[in-house]
Amino acid sequence: MHGYLGATGSDRREQLDSALKRLAELDDVKGPPPSFERFEAVLRDQLEQAAGRGRPLGQGVFVAPLRLAVATDFDAVHIVGMTEGFFPPRDAEDPLLPDPVRRRVDPEGAALPRRAQRRAQARRRYLTALATAPQRFLLWPRSEMGATRGLGPARWYVEEAARLQGGPVQAGDLPKLSGRPWFEWLGAPEDEALRLAETGLADRHDYDVRVVSAWQARGRPSADVFLASELDSPLGAALRLESARHGDEWTEWDGNLGTGAGAGVPAEAVSPPALETWAKCPFRYFLTHALSLEPVERPEDLLSISPMDRGLLIHGALEEFDAARRREGLAPTVPDDRARELMLGALRQEFRRAEGQGITGKRALWRAEQERMERLLLRFLTREAERFERTGERPIAGELTFGLPDSDLAPVTVDLPDGSSVRFRGRMDRIEVSDDRRTATVVDYKTGRSDDFRPDRGDPVKGGRLLQLPVYAAAAKEWLGGETAVRGDYWFVSEREGFKTHGISLAEAEEPMRRAVGAIVLGIRGGAFTAVPGARARDGHENCAYCPFDILCPAARQRQWERKTAGAPVGREPER
Repeated sequence: MHGYLGATGSDRREQLDSALKRLAELDDVKGPPPSFERFEAVLRDQLEQAAGRGRPLGQGVFVAPLRLAVATDFDAVHIVGMTEGFFPPRDAEDPLLPDPVRRRVDPEGAALPRRAQRRAQARRRYLTALATAPQRFLLWPRSEMGATRGLGPARWYVEEAARLQGGPVQAGDLPKLSGRPWFEWLGAPEDEALRLAETGLADRHDYDVRVVSAWQARGRPSADVFLASELDSPLGAALRLESARHGDEWTEWDGNLGTGAGAGVPAEAVSPPALETWAKCPFRYFLTHALSLEPVERPEDLLSISPMDRGLLIHGALEEFDAARRREGLAPTVPDDRARELMLGALRQEFRRAEGQGITGKRALWRAEQERMERLLLRFLTREAERFERTGERPIAGELTFGLPDSDLAPVTVDLPDGSSVRFRGRMDRIEVSDDRRTATVVDYKTGRSDDFRPDRGDPVKGGRLLQLPVYAAAAKEWLGGETAVRGDYWFVSEREGFKTHGISLAEAEEPMRRAVGAIVLGIRGGAFTAVPGARARDGHENCAYCPFDILCPAARQRQWERKTAGAPVGREPER
């Protein structure tokens, strides 16, 4: 402790006392007492954290939102981020409490301010912040990292420029104001780096950036500057990344990691959707299954239940309903009162579970969503009876598992062309069998769009993107035994999709599945984890629309993909 506190460590002594008091509060938590080593590690972590504001208010730099500028006095104030949509902020009308409702409930707007009141409050806060200092600086960032287009200036920024100019100013006129004593137009980062030679260099990073900018100004490629070869330099790594991503070949900076990446197919049984992920986008597979990354969930931000949670809820209700109906020996014929009672009971049980998990969103929207799901699953009963009449197959099992620790069935083993094999695990939503057991169908419920699950002609597994049904059909055939012909169906429990099905037969899909799995495994073992954006879609790219890692990919991913697909094949060992 003496080495930490030093001879005159009054501030640090206060920090130590505070840390010990916080740790003492943990005595109230039930559980086994920590070891001394654990206590020492936690205390060390606490002491190594920043001690918070090191100076009293009024000294140094104060960073805060505009609303905290009330009754303050500064030498200079900098208002940053003055881009379109923030000053003034966008303020859409609340769909649950629109202004007419707010006016009736709270005429004065004291508890439920209306849009005009909120806009006026934002303006007051802005003007108050400007009035806190004699020197005032407004900063407009013209772009942001990763963006493919610039950011426009805020309306209040343009208004202030017009006031200082003494006449009308449009956003497009701002560059022409450069040279005014009250306006400074900063150029591109590389131009500003060269200008640092005149104003002085703050640190080594400024010097390095100036060297690179001067090198580029002479028309020389960034990859050839000596800083690019410095392995421990962040700027060197950035130069190598930029050069590699703008090149024509796949490199480790694009996900071509080579055989030494250490990301192989697990020895234990894997789920078909995991390998389907690689077939769609190897980079997403790498993040999810090699690095075990997961998106951060924020239930408090939800307006309504998410599509994924809605799908899981419907799956759970159908599973419980199917089990209850089999227990009572009911056939999937024209639905009667008892079938509807069982279905609604199963669905409402799932409603309570979702509410307990806090994933349902706002109460008013949740009530409407509940009503829609009740109508949907009651309609499902009618469609199910039509299906039974058409196929003659009745459900005999649901949620049957294989390859899992508590499964009665062994994993499905797929032998690959190179002599190795992959084992699969899974959980089948439903198995239907004809009375003579000559045919059977494995059903997997889906609640989203059907287009992505339609098999291609000549390739029922779509290059590995549809492995689930053939793997499940193989597990069902093993369970049924005999000569039963097994097929698989994706059944879309959705009014929008019209309860349609897309299916494959195991006999037709078995060999394409083996080839696709072999290609996927070869790519994983070869360290091929490139980002594949897919075809252009209305809101971006086909494979990126619902990807939780979309923000990690370059904005120019489509151009990069098109340029590099004509170069070297992915999966070879990249040059180091």
